[in-house]
Amino acid sequence: MLEFELIKNIIEYIKSKYHNVDVLYNMTTNGILLKKDIVKFMVENNVNIAVSLDGYKENHDRNRVFVNGDGTFDIIMANLSEIRENYPNYFYNNLSILVCYDWKTDLFKMEEFFTIHKNELPPLGRISLVSPFFTNYYVRNFSKGDFESYKKQLSEIKKKYFNL
Repeated sequence: MLEFELIKNIIEYIKSKYHNVDVLYNMTTNGILLKKDIVKFMVENNVNIAVSLDGYKENHDRNRVFVNGDGTFDIIMANLSEIRENYPNYFYNNLSILVCYDWKTDLFKMEEFFTIHKNELPPLGRISLVSPFFTNYYVRNFSKGDFESYKKQLSEIKKKYFNL
C-alpha cells in the first residue's frame, strides 16, 4: 500500500491491455493504509484484500507494531469498521482476515475475540501458527513455559472440539 500509485498504474495498465479478460486482483496488507481513497479504488476495481489481524488487541499488538513500538490494532479495527459501514457488500465478499498465533497466544481469548466480533469482521481466510523455526530471533521470544502452556491449551481445545 506504500506504493499505491504503482498499484493503481498496474491495475489500469492491465485493464487497458486485457480489457476482455476477467482479471482477479488479490492483495495482502497489514491494514494500516486502508483509507478512503485507497479503499474506494479497491472497491471500484473489485480487488480482494486479505488483512492481517492477529485476534485480540494484546496478541495483535505484541507483534504488529510501528517503529516506535505502538500497536496497530486500533487503527486496523477502525479502518475495517469504516469499510464495513461504507461498503458492506465489499466488506463481506472481498475482504478476509489472516491470523497468526504463536506459543504466547491465549487460544481461548482468540476464540472469544472472533466469536464476539464475528459480525464486525470480514470472514477468516487463514489461521496459522507462526513457525518457531522461522528465525532464531523470533524463537528467543519464547520460554519452555510458553511452549508448555501452548501445548496445554491445544490439548484443552482438542477435547472441546473433537471430543478427545
